[in-house]
Amino acid sequence: MVQHTRENWEKLNAELEALRERVAELEATAAEREELSEPVYSPAFESRAALMSFSTLEEGRFIEVNEVFLETLGLRREEVIGKTSAKLKIFAKPGQRDVIGVAAAEKGYARNVPVTFRTKGGALRHGLFSADVVRRRGQDCWFAVMVDTTAQKEAEEALRESEENWRSILKNAPGIIVSIEPDGTVTFVNRTLSGNPAKRVIGTSVFDHVLPEHRATVQDALERAVLGGETVTYEVIGSRLGEPVPVESRLAPLERDGKIVGATIISSDITARKRAEEERRKLEISMQNAQRLESLGILAGGIAHDFNNLLEVILGNADLALMEIEPNACYREWIEQIKLGARRASELTNQMLIYSGRGMHTADLLDLNVLATEMGDLLRVSISKKIVLNCECSSETAFVNADATQMRQVVMNLIMNASEAIGDESGTVTVRISEIDVDEEIACQTFTGEGLSAGRYVSLEVADTGCGIQAADRSELFDPFFTTKSTGRGLGLAAVAGIVRAHQGAIEVRSRLNEGSTFRILLRAVESSVAARSEDRGSQGQDLRSGMTILVADDEEGVRDVARQMLEHQGFTVLTAEDGREAVRIFREKSQEIDVVLLDLIMPQMDGGEALLEMRQLRSDVKAILCSGYLADSVKALRDGPEKISFVQKPFDLEALIGAVREVLASQARRESGDGNT
Repeated sequence: MVQHTRENWEKLNAELEALRERVAELEATAAEREELSEPVYSPAFESRAALMSFSTLEEGRFIEVNEVFLETLGLRREEVIGKTSAKLKIFAKPGQRDVIGVAAAEKGYARNVPVTFRTKGGALRHGLFSADVVRRRGQDCWFAVMVDTTAQKEAEEALRESEENWRSILKNAPGIIVSIEPDGTVTFVNRTLSGNPAKRVIGTSVFDHVLPEHRATVQDALERAVLGGETVTYEVIGSRLGEPVPVESRLAPLERDGKIVGATIISSDITARKRAEEERRKLEISMQNAQRLESLGILAGGIAHDFNNLLEVILGNADLALMEIEPNACYREWIEQIKLGARRASELTNQMLIYSGRGMHTADLLDLNVLATEMGDLLRVSISKKIVLNCECSSETAFVNADATQMRQVVMNLIMNASEAIGDESGTVTVRISEIDVDEEIACQTFTGEGLSAGRYVSLEVADTGCGIQAADRSELFDPFFTTKSTGRGLGLAAVAGIVRAHQGAIEVRSRLNEGSTFRILLRAVESSVAARSEDRGSQGQDLRSGMTILVADDEEGVRDVARQMLEHQGFTVLTAEDGREAVRIFREKSQEIDVVLLDLIMPQMDGGEALLEMRQLRSDVKAILCSGYLADSVKALRDGPEKISFVQKPFDLEALIGAVREVLASQARRESGDGNT
């Protein structure tokens, strides 16, 4: 038993000795490894590539740090060694070191953990933290390497902001921006005109989104950009919600690394610009028309003044001759033809004045229903028997303020124009009167005229079933002497335009070849409540008082003589003056003897209007008749003022002159009796 116990004890001692030797061997190996590790980590600490440190695993107290660590954090070595990262407040976000610690406990290392750290001055920086658990000087330590990624982070942030800015710019850019490859494949689009999602367009061909008639234009622009490096601007028609939209596109080469790899297209909806261009074009046309009318008016006024003075001498002397010739004289008809020729010449001049807006017109209350019916009855015998002339009147009165003579000319010219459009064929001309409401948009887009505003209008429409009007001719319809026939009628439609313009109306023309044309005149309607107006003309037919004296002032001697002889033939005493200044002098000397003054509007020294104003200073109740080849704007206010003035158009005959004298005397008689002051 004792022997057995000793053997066991010796065996136990041997095993214990072997264990001691193994421990000593392990300790020697560990020491050797620790000594070998010093030169391994020392060169790493000298690197400036990253922040490096040794710290205790449990507490996190710094054992050693490299120079980059100190420089980056702005610390001194003595401020760091022995301190923990928590004490130094290195990690900017709470719990960052704990996350690293959990990774170390599980794996024994940490790799590229994003961290935010704080310098001594409080500045925040960013880094990627990596660490391994190592044995150093007999204890477990963290060997940490942290790469400062602040610059990279800032660059990424700047890039992100830049991308967001560009994304916002592209999103809010007023145009459509498209990038395409050389074959036309879409690689980017910020939005689409049609409203399709942009992602559905990417990968398709740009030619799939262009109307067939514009594909050649886009193909040419793409080739010039890709092959020649050109920037090309072109216009196409796009579509928005099924409606055509004018689009301007600018196609430019897209370069990458100095090579053209595709193209960029920037497109804009130019509807507003096109509308503005159209408005500007209309304004330019309007200004050109106004300048043309002004020039024509000046020319027509000069012609009318001189030509009508010549015609007055012819017409007046013809009248004087007829008064002395026996009714059955063989040459009486010749003189009548002279009068007729002079009147037709005067009418041509007056048509020029009407077109230019300088013709005389007197606005009276006029029912276009009555006028159209009367003119229809009159003109049925003047047009082809194959043409049916219909008059469709409004169910109510259609009153306007207009010159009846000029409106008759409008209806006559339009009906005759419609008849000529039908020619020798069978057809229909329809005159239609109605009242319509016009808004500003329709007035601006449909009708030709100035000053047309929204409101209630009387519509005078003349429609035919004739040959129609070519589109190229419509812009010239109302030009003087324009015609599509071998022999034209001169100022027919031009006179219509002038009359309508003078009445602040508008014209609409609708026509289709071989189907007919419709001319529609709009004139401002007058309320029916004020339409029932009657004017007493009774005293106009009274006998002229004998022994009356009339002062005639005209710078043309022939006109003075003709007027003097006409008036003397009717029993008047006549005084004459060669200009306005002499007329005022004579009136000043004999104002109580003079009953009526007949004044030419345009005279040297002082015109008729100025002379009349001075005469009224001498005697306020002076009765005056103004005469001229045309009605000057400067005296329209005189004629239409409170003191009504008679006006006689040159060339006038005896009947017109005596009628003017009767009118001015009748006006005086009404004032004296108190029957009318208007």
